[in-house]
Amino acid sequence: MLLRSTFFNLLLAIGAPLALVGLAPEAGAQGVSNPKAEAILAETVAALGGDRFLNVQAVEESGRAYSFRRGRLSGLAVIRQVTRYPDPEQSPAGAPAIMERQYLGKKEELSSLILYDRGFEITYRGYTPMDEETTARIRESRMHNFLYVARQRLPREKYVVEYIGTRLLRNQQLVGIRLVDPEYRVTELWVHQSTKLPVRQEFVRRDPKSNLPIEEITEWDKFRDAGGGVLWPQYVLRESRGEKAFEMFTESVTLNPTIPESVFQLPSPAKRARDSK
Repeated sequence: MLLRSTFFNLLLAIGAPLALVGLAPEAGAQGVSNPKAEAILAETVAALGGDRFLNVQAVEESGRAYSFRRGRLSGLAVIRQVTRYPDPEQSPAGAPAIMERQYLGKKEELSSLILYDRGFEITYRGYTPMDEETTARIRESRMHNFLYVARQRLPREKYVVEYIGTRLLRNQQLVGIRLVDPEYRVTELWVHQSTKLPVRQEFVRRDPKSNLPIEEITEWDKFRDAGGGVLWPQYVLRESRGEKAFEMFTESVTLNPTIPESVFQLPSPAKRARDSK
C-alpha cells in the first residue's frame, strides 16, 4: 500500500502533470480542417463505439496503478476510479465537464476528488484542497485527453483537424492527425492504421518556471468491449520529460454504473484535514 506522500506523487502522475501548452497560431489561423484528417477522426470515434461511446455518461474502472519518479518506480496501489461526464452546458464556465473520484488501497483509505476545475486530497482526517498549480495541471490534462475531448468537446466546439502522416511505433503502423482547439491547444493523436483505435497522444507544455518545453505522452492499449460495443483501454501509460510517470492496468470496467451522490461529495460534515489535527 502507498504511504501518504507516495500516494500524492501517484495522484500527480494520474492527473498528468501539465501546464499551458505552447500556442500554434500557424495551425489555428488556417481555420479549415483537412478532409483526410476529419475522416480519420470520424473513423476513430466509430472504432471506439460511435454514438454508444459518445453517450457514455459514467465509467468505473478497477485495477493496479504505478507511479514513477525520474523513471523509477515510486509507488503502487490497488485503484478504483469513478468518472462522471456531466452536461457541458451545465458545467462551470471554462471548466472541464468531468467529475472524478480515485480511491487507492484495498480499503480505499486514500482518495482524490476532482470537481470540474477544483481538486481535493481526502484521508480519514478530512480533505485538503490541491494547490493552484496542481489544479491547473489536472485541468489542462483533461482539456487534452482524447477520450474526454471526443465525448465532451468535439461535438460542441470548433476544432481544426490536420493530417500529419504515418509512422511505425513498436511494430504498429500508425497514422497521425493534429487537433487544434479554439484556444489553440494542440494535441497530436496517433491511431492504428487498421483498427483506427487511438494508440498515442502527444503535446507540449511549458515549464512554468523556466518556460522550457516539456513533451507529454499518453499511450493506450488492450482495448476491450466494456459493454454494448464500446471499446475501452485496459492499459494506460503516461510519460513526462521523456520518462515514464504513470502506468495503469485495468482489470474491470463498468459503463454507466449507478453512482451514489456521496462519491462526488466532500466528507460530511466537510472538514479540512489541517483543522482535524
